[in-house]
Amino acid sequence: MEMALLSKNKLGFVDGTIAVPNVGEVKYPYWKQCNNMVSTWIMRFSEANIFRISYLHAEIHQIRQGDLTVSAYFSKLKSLWDELQVIRPLPTCKCERVCNCGLLDTLQQHLESDNLLVFLRGLNETYASVQSQIMMTKPLPNIDEAFMMVQQQERRFNSGTTELLIQEAGIILLTQGNGSRSKKFYPNGNKKPICSYCGFTGHTTEKCYKKHGYPPGWKPRNRGVSYANQVQFASDEHPPGENGSLTLSQDEYRMLRQLSVDLKE
Repeated sequence: MEMALLSKNKLGFVDGTIAVPNVGEVKYPYWKQCNNMVSTWIMRFSEANIFRISYLHAEIHQIRQGDLTVSAYFSKLKSLWDELQVIRPLPTCKCERVCNCGLLDTLQQHLESDNLLVFLRGLNETYASVQSQIMMTKPLPNIDEAFMMVQQQERRFNSGTTELLIQEAGIILLTQGNGSRSKKFYPNGNKKPICSYCGFTGHTTEKCYKKHGYPPGWKPRNRGVSYANQVQFASDEHPPGENGSLTLSQDEYRMLRQLSVDLKE
């Protein structure tokens, strides 16, 4: 607004450098006309801010994490909070003797608490446990501390996904080493699926009892064949094959080790 007034050579009507002439002077009607025009500009600018404030509030309360990472989601929220703070900052005490009742600190705490709740509410359902943990903390952590806690949980999720991808890659390498060329990576050409969760054949992850629970009255069957089809990985100190498990070639083992490093990076 100040830049707009300065470009029109009308800033003096606001900062007081242009004195108000007496009513009887010849230039008073011209001053009054310019002053009213400046007042109209200011009112329009204020109305534009009201619409922007309404939009920012709607965006802040409707935003959800969705496919965004925790960091990207938090950055998007923070940019909206910062813009709203610029357009409508918290009130400050302008009295000659500043009060010490703590009202302004309370207003700031309420604002930070509201932002924290908006951030937690917009997270995906996979973060429900850390949401409850943060909301039950007394006193509540600030928004930056809560962000770090949620981001730490995200790293744990990503670490689990990496381990699963490494396991699936090992199954593929072993299958290819056994001579199967099936596009679905079924070992030994028996057309049976491999569960990426437990490593057994004959079912997929969606129907895995070990992951979802065993049905009532379930009894284990002979598992000799199933165990033979599992992929067992040797430790970093010992190459595969020294512990009696199914083995990979040296090239396949090095490929799997490199895949593990790439995924974790």
